[in-house]
Amino acid sequence: MVMQRKPKSGKKAKYWKKSKKAGFNVYFAIIDIILIITASLIIFSFINSISNNRLFERKFIAEDVALLTGTIAALPGRTSYFYDEPASKNFSINLSNGFIIVVDKNKNSFPVFIDKKTEYTAKGKKKGESLFIKKYQNRLYFGDKEHIAGENKISKCSEIETKDNIRKKIISIRYNTETKAFADKLAEELKTSFLAVKKEKSSENSIVDIIIIAEKTEANRGVEIYYNTEKGKKLSCLIKNNIVTIAEMNEITYSRDSSLGNRLKLRIVLGKTALAREERIITAIKNGLKEYYS
Repeated sequence: MVMQRKPKSGKKAKYWKKSKKAGFNVYFAIIDIILIITASLIIFSFINSISNNRLFERKFIAEDVALLTGTIAALPGRTSYFYDEPASKNFSINLSNGFIIVVDKNKNSFPVFIDKKTEYTAKGKKKGESLFIKKYQNRLYFGDKEHIAGENKISKCSEIETKDNIRKKIISIRYNTETKAFADKLAEELKTSFLAVKKEKSSENSIVDIIIIAEKTEANRGVEIYYNTEKGKKLSCLIKNNIVTIAEMNEITYSRDSSLGNRLKLRIVLGKTALAREERIITAIKNGLKEYYS
C-alpha cells in the first residue's frame, strides 16, 4: 500500500514561500552592500590619488595664470599685477615657449597668447614665492619681484613672525587736510582686505591693530617710511619693496622714529614723484600689508 504525503497546510505553504522570498532579499541586500563598499573604496582611492598629485590645482593655476598673462600682454601702456592666489605658492611657475608651466612633483602646462610684437623676459618663480607680472614699454616681465626689479634694489626683510588673519584686523588711516584725498583712496582699496578701515584725523586715537599716518612733503621726490618696532620695520620693508617694483621708484627710505611709540604704526611721507604715482603707491601699500599678514 503506497502512502501519500499530505500536502502542506495553507499556513505552512505561505510561511515557506515568505521565508524563501526573505532569504533572496537578504542575499541581494548583501550583494548591494558589497558593491557599494567596493565602489566607495575605488572612488576614495581615486580622489586620494588626485589630491596627492594636486592635479586639479595645477590645471587651475596653469589656466588662470595663462589667461591673466595674456590679458596683461594685450593691455596698452604700463601694467603691474601681483598674483597672490594662495594655491599658487605650492608650485613653481614659469613661462616658456608660449606655455605657462606649473610644477611640483608633476607638471601641467597651458598655452598663453602673447602678441609677436610683445617681447618677454621670464625668470619664473619658485615654490613658496609670489608671482609678479609686469608690462612696461612693450615688454612683459614674468617672475618674482626680486627678478623683475632689475636694477632697483630689493631689501631683505625681517623674518619675524607676523602671520595672522588680515580679515580680523582693523586699520586706522590718519590724515590731514593735504592727504585726505589720498587717505580716501587708500581706505577704499583696503576695505575688502580688512575687517574694518577707519579714516581719522591725525589728532584722534582709537583701538586698532595698525595705524598708517599719511603725510605730504615738498622737500623730496620719493617716499619716506617711519616705524618704531621690529614688526613695523618688517612692514616698512615690505611696503618699500612693493613701491620699488610696482611704482618703479628708487627714492625710498625707511627708518626708526621713537615718537611713534610701541604700537604697530607707520608714518608714510609722500614726495612729488610719489604723489604723481598715487595709484601705484596705494597698490604697493596694500600688497605690503597682505604680505605682512600672510
